[in-house]
Amino acid sequence: SISWTINRASMTIPSSPAAKTYNGGNQTSGITCPTGSSAGGTQNATNASNYSQTCTPDGNHKWSDGTTTAKSISWTINRASMTIPSSPAAKTYTGGNQASGITCPTGSSTGGTTSATAVGNYSQTCTPDGNHKWSDNTTTAKSISWQIIAQKPTITISINNACTSGKTDGYKKGATVTITCTSDIDITGFSISHGSDVGSLTTNETKKKVGTLTLDSTGSQVVNASCANSSGVTNDSKTYAIYTYSRSSSCGKGTTSTSYGSWSSYKCYSSKKSDTSTTDWSCEKDPEATVCNSSNYYKCRSRSITKTTTYPKCCH
Repeated sequence: SISWTINRASMTIPSSPAAKTYNGGNQTSGITCPTGSSAGGTQNATNASNYSQTCTPDGNHKWSDGTTTAKSISWTINRASMTIPSSPAAKTYTGGNQASGITCPTGSSTGGTTSATAVGNYSQTCTPDGNHKWSDNTTTAKSISWQIIAQKPTITISINNACTSGKTDGYKKGATVTITCTSDIDITGFSISHGSDVGSLTTNETKKKVGTLTLDSTGSQVVNASCANSSGVTNDSKTYAIYTYSRSSSCGKGTTSTSYGSWSSYKCYSSKKSDTSTTDWSCEKDPEATVCNSSNYYKCRSRSITKTTTYPKCCH
């Protein structure tokens, strides 16, 4: 009797496939067991993880390395990448509850401070689940900062003794200026001034300041005001240009009067200006004058500017 043999056929050992990325659906391993072997282990999955599929030779096959036992081939589903949320623009205090404005992406859970009312700095968290990671490949919670800031203080002005007839572009001498500053949080700085006059504080509440001063001079006046609150958000200092007339009882007409002759025939002369053009400059009776006096009670008036500028005299 002569023995003879049929050897097992050789098979190539399958390689691990390229990693897959989590997509929420079921995914197959991508490993094909060669003919002559049977598949086992984990051949499909959904969640991000490392898996292993087996290929086991039958009695007629062996692996290229001469072995005949099952081979375990690893395969992977990687976490899907998410963009890290950015800090939103600062919100302005309203007195009501405000949401952070941060949206945690699908695949992460929200934590931390997601809404608030008071002025302050806050932090919301977004934490990836097991199937997701951040674009920087980290998998821990991200803290995203957001803030509610105070409104700028509001400055308003009111002035009594306005001219209601005649010259209506100004106020009577002795007019009182009232400056008010209001803020949604504590006011830390408030000042008003008119030259050397810093006025007086008539209301001194934590969120409201009121100051007054008197315009006891005549002509062009300048009033300055500034206000700041504890957030450091400061209102731009405001400057108010105000004109006052010398009488405290009335402002006068300020127009030409036939009682004093034909003013259109007069010409403006001074060290500052000499212009005979009737389309730009003209002579008029001083609105405060009670008697026609050639040295004191005439004005040169410009039609191209708002305020009246006084010159030494008008000459015929």
